[in-house]
Parts: sequence; structure tokens; C-alpha cells
Amino acid sequence: MIWRFALAIREKLAIALLIALTVWPADSEARAERPAELLERYRPLLRYDAQEEFYAQPVSLPPASAEVLRGDRVYGHLAREDGDIWLQYWLFYAYNPQDREPFGTGRHEGDWELVQLRLGGDGEPDLATLSQHSWAEGCAADPLELSEAGRKRGPVVYVANGSHANFSAPGDYGRPFPDPTDEAGGDGRSVRPAVSEIDDQSPGWVSYPGPWGETEAGFVPGESPSPPGPRFQESRAWSEPSSYHQRFARECGSGAPGRPAQTAALAIAAALALAGLLLALRRRRALRQNPVDDRS
Repeated sequence: MIWRFALAIREKLAIALLIALTVWPADSEARAERPAELLERYRPLLRYDAQEEFYAQPVSLPPASAEVLRGDRVYGHLAREDGDIWLQYWLFYAYNPQDREPFGTGRHEGDWELVQLRLGGDGEPDLATLSQHSWAEGCAADPLELSEAGRKRGPVVYVANGSHANFSAPGDYGRPFPDPTDEAGGDGRSVRPAVSEIDDQSPGWVSYPGPWGETEAGFVPGESPSPPGPRFQESRAWSEPSSYHQRFARECGSGAPGRPAQTAALAIAAALALAGLLLALRRRRALRQNPVDDRS
């Protein structure tokens, strides 16, 4: 009796172990070893503002000269850090036409943006990072709109006119002066771009370290040069997706960060400029009232 009972227990343990080896690791391996399928399944739905003239497109070669090409495209990259698996969608725009007042700076050729999704233990996205200028928006997957009702699919992303900053909801998003408002109405084109998988080595343009465009920053504050490609971004999001989220992602829907130091500097500069103008007007008025007689 005892040996039959022990045999039965051993058989049940063997079955349990078999299930564990065939189900749980299979899910983990599916997340890690089939990036093309995952990148295809969760690609974002982009909703542009009605005023937008440039869309996420295939890259133009050579990268040093950005060119407007037809066709909607995102570039998918599977990134890992500290056990986390992220699906990254890199979006390339040929031009960023958004102006920064009062000097009309900020426009530049080439514009790389990022939408990334972290895969949870169930193999589905549980966290998103949406790039916005020098910061990002971080949202849990559940509050994000989903492109297909009833199933977790790629998130709906609202792209701001000109700047191509990515937002989780439509609206106008103010930024500290002198930066203009991001208008992400979502009332323009709506498209899920085709996705092309990229990695550290392929295609060849991924290894290009130079700028994607010919715009160079000048001496005027706020001028923006053409950016480097995904692997060479200053944020290091390509190789450190979790750290990128922790360093740059703000609370979902929180908007732009403040700039107290910059605001104070601008206020001082404006006060000095006003003081100089008032002094010049005062001197001009004094000269009119007391003209200098230069006759000998």
C-alpha cells in the first residue's frame, strides 16, 4: 500500500513539474524569444493633430540628410534591463517645425520619438513610457486607451503638432515660457504604422552615430540640432529602458515640469531690458527738453 501511495505521489509531482516546465517557462520564453510577434501585436495607434504635416515615416538614407518619405512606419526594438522586458517603438519624423518664441528657434531636421511598453508577468503590457521633449509621461497600461476593445493591444497615442511629443490623452498641453503649447487634438490622421524590427546590429543605419539631419545649433539660445539615432540618444533609453522610465517619466497626465531657475532668469532679463528701455527713453526726453548748443 505504501509503495503504491508513494508511486501515485511521484506521478502527480511529475505531472505538476511537467506543467510548470511547459506552461510558465513557455510564457517567459514567448516574451523573450518572439520579439517580432510581440512588436507587431502591441504597436501603437497614432492619432495626429489636424494641423500636423509630418508623420512617422521610413528612415531616409544617408541619415545625415533627412528627407520626407511616404509610408507610415515605426521601428520596433526589444530591450531588457534588470529582468524587465520592454517593447520599444522608435518613431522618425523628417522635420520638427515647432517654433520656440521669441526668436523662432526649435525647428530642426530629423526627429526621433519613443513609445515603450513593459511586459508584465502575464506577458501583456503593464506600463508605458511616452517621450515628450526632454522628459516623458509614464502610465500604467490599464488607464491607456486600447486600440481594440476587450483586449490589450497597442496603446492609443496622441501626437502633438510639430513637436511630435506623445501624450496619453488628447488636449492642449502648456509648457513654461518660451516654449509653445503642445497641441495634441487627435482630430487628424489616425493610423497604426507598420513595424520593422531593429537591433544593435541591423539594419546598418542603427550603428550610425551622427545626426539625423543637417540642422546645427547656433549661438541663439533654444536652437536645436538634428538628433542622433535611437542607439545614441543621450537618455540611453535604447539600452536602459527601465532606468529611462525611472529618470524621465512623470505621472500620467501631469504635463510639463516647471522650470523655476529658467523662469527667474527670464524675469531678470526682462526686467533689465525694460530698465534699459526706460533709461533710454528718459535720456531721449531729456535731450529734447535741453538740446545741446554746439555752435562755437
